[in-house]
Amino acid sequence: MKTTSLTKLDVAVSQLRFAITLFLEDRELVSAITLAGAAEEILGKLATQAGLTPALTRRAEGTRALFKHLWKSDPGVKPFVNLKNKTRNELKHLVSGAPIEVDLREEAMRILDRAVENYRLLHVRRDAQIATYESRRLQLWRPASPRTKAILSTAPPHRGHHHGPFR
Repeated sequence: MKTTSLTKLDVAVSQLRFAITLFLEDRELVSAITLAGAAEEILGKLATQAGLTPALTRRAEGTRALFKHLWKSDPGVKPFVNLKNKTRNELKHLVSGAPIEVDLREEAMRILDRAVENYRLLHVRRDAQIATYESRRLQLWRPASPRTKAILSTAPPHRGHHHGPFR
């Protein structure tokens, strides 16, 4: 019997890479969401251990601050975390048991974005699969002009620290 030694980071990166593959190939998006969610959770906990603020916490706190400003009350951060994880939790667990309606592609992107952001908190080196997702994600986020597409298609891969929208 052959055993393999894996760190939590190894597990999370493997889950993230496969979730990205599924997303980029536009197949099994439910699995892409749950894998990305698992990776995001592990990477978020590792970020917290490193004294960094994970993507989910940052985004939930931002939503909470807006809510407090608009409604002059503070329900705490947990309802916003639950809201941001609602689809993932419905797919992963039998939460309500009711059928859900969701744009799987949009939800996959939301969770992948958070997982990639957490990955970037912990890594400065570029992972080819993650860089491919980031490039594709930017195209989906902001459709490029024909001129921009031509420049991007001939540009060499960036080898330095990433300063894109996932930081």
